[in-house]
Amino acid sequence: MARASDHFRQSDVTFWGLIALAAAALAVISSNVSAILPYDFIKALHTPRINSTSVEGLREQVSGLQGDLQKLNQDYQSLQSQTQLQDQSGKDVLRRVSALEVTIPNIVEAIPRPTVDVTSLTATVDQTSKPIEMAALGGSVAIRQSPLPGAQSVPVTLPQAMPAPLSDAPNSVPPNPIPYGVAIGGFVAPQNAEATWRDLQMKLGPLLLEFSPVLSAQTDQGSRILVGPMETLAEARQMCERLERIAFSCLPVSYEGRQLFAQEPHEGG
Repeated sequence: MARASDHFRQSDVTFWGLIALAAAALAVISSNVSAILPYDFIKALHTPRINSTSVEGLREQVSGLQGDLQKLNQDYQSLQSQTQLQDQSGKDVLRRVSALEVTIPNIVEAIPRPTVDVTSLTATVDQTSKPIEMAALGGSVAIRQSPLPGAQSVPVTLPQAMPAPLSDAPNSVPPNPIPYGVAIGGFVAPQNAEATWRDLQMKLGPLLLEFSPVLSAQTDQGSRILVGPMETLAEARQMCERLERIAFSCLPVSYEGRQLFAQEPHEGG
């Protein structure tokens, strides 16, 4: 019977020894390679394919950014309209204050000055009145009463004519040349304005019975439907509060633009 040592040659032992040595070296390198590579590289290897950035994801992000940009543009337009209204209100206040600066001095000059009757306090006092003696520390004090100087010759004031009514004064405050209105909804194309207005009439109903629509000046985003006219800014704000309660966007603006059902421009008054 052949021995077991006869089946193994020296070359076989050397070959398998080299394989074992290579496997051991590979195991040592594999255990230490994580410390050599950057952490972000290893994290990227373990990231699932679904979480990685794709072209479709980038397109969705760009679409979202475009929507945010449009919203910012609308907010900018609203702020610009509010700033214009504030400037107009400031001009109205300045004009009224300037008128008051001219009117109040005229009113003050027209009011007759009060005349004091100097004899009323000493009507029962004459030159023959006896002095009043009062006891004081260490003696007495005599008090003598006499009419005020000029009491014997009081000037007679003639009645003064009343000033003219303030409504006829030349310095009265002129009315606001441009009334107020409200912008309902967002921007629309001019060719779709009439259809949009009919839709608003169906939805809002009685709120729009007393007003007429005009179309604002066209911008890059389109035009807006303005409802009015209203005499004061407070009325426009109250109208916007009513519309916002029923989920309609609204903004107080100046009521000027082109009428929807007439081609002539509206000049506000």
